[in-house]
Amino acid sequence: LIPAQAKAVALRQCFGPWSERTGHQGQLPWTHLDLDPGDVVTFALAAGRSYVVRILDMAIGGDLSIVLQTVTEESSAYDVSAVTSGGLIFRRAIAAPSAASRLVLADVPLLNDGDDAKLSSGLYWAMGGRGQPAWPGGTLYESADGASYILLDEALQEMAWGLPVAALGEAATPFQTDRVNQLTVRMIAGASRLVTVSELAMLNGANQALLVDPDGSVEILQFAAVTANPDGSHTLSTLLRGRRGTEGFSGGHSVASLFVLALPGTLSRLLVPLGALQQARSYRPVGRGEALRDALTSTIAPIGRDLMPYAPVHIQASGSWGADLTLTWQRRTRIGGELVDGGGDVPLAEDSEAYEVDILATVDGPVL
Repeated sequence: LIPAQAKAVALRQCFGPWSERTGHQGQLPWTHLDLDPGDVVTFALAAGRSYVVRILDMAIGGDLSIVLQTVTEESSAYDVSAVTSGGLIFRRAIAAPSAASRLVLADVPLLNDGDDAKLSSGLYWAMGGRGQPAWPGGTLYESADGASYILLDEALQEMAWGLPVAALGEAATPFQTDRVNQLTVRMIAGASRLVTVSELAMLNGANQALLVDPDGSVEILQFAAVTANPDGSHTLSTLLRGRRGTEGFSGGHSVASLFVLALPGTLSRLLVPLGALQQARSYRPVGRGEALRDALTSTIAPIGRDLMPYAPVHIQASGSWGADLTLTWQRRTRIGGELVDGGGDVPLAEDSEAYEVDILATVDGPVL
């Protein structure tokens, strides 16, 4: 409606009830049975005065007499004069986007070699909305005692995250491409950033994600294929499981796990001094425009998984029990483990090289 039309409608809607504020009750003989509720009739009084009414209700008695309930009817209520001024256009108040934020903290091995800080540990963190549109961004606050908080960093881009529809199955071979299990997720934010890539691109690092369990353990995985489902969820298949030393967490997932895409600009690095490891620290994600006291608190005691060497693989034993036994394995490295010349030893990214070997005695003989 243009302003003049809206004013005319408002005048009709207001003047009608005002004119009908006066009600009447009257009685007619049976000769007026042709009347119905809603009819507009004119009553002529003996004194010569007349008035127009609209019938609201009719009741017929045993002697066929009619009792009417009426209200005053003014035709002028429907005939509004021209409005001299259109007035101001009404603008609907737009509710500001909610600033409620979700924080993800991950104590995991290094996602990229360049994240190694040498003399400190670190956590990965990401922030986003809780499903509301137009999340305005937020800031991260930290507290060592749970009482006083200091501003650490700012999140300008919302993380892409979601919830599994069903628990991801355990990987039978975490060091090979998992073509059996699939992960179906319902994205809370960032569904458009789920894209299908070639297996070569996946092997080169594309589509890296975190699957964070309720107990804080994290499996780093990658995926190649994305299928959009009719119900709005997405199925991820052709998976690489237990990446970068997290093969120990490739099982035991649940529908309460959290799926987070490890995208540049949304996943940030938070340095943790070595002296602060294994000490609980509190964090609050404060959305832009939100008060610190209204933000939810997340507490974590980092243990420095980014500093822990990867366990060796391909363990083999030769010889016989009761005689000399030779144990061999293939070591892994946290940093710089890519194949450069197609062969050679895996480089060592630690200050020293040492191993612990546990040999367990069983009924059938020792087992590594």
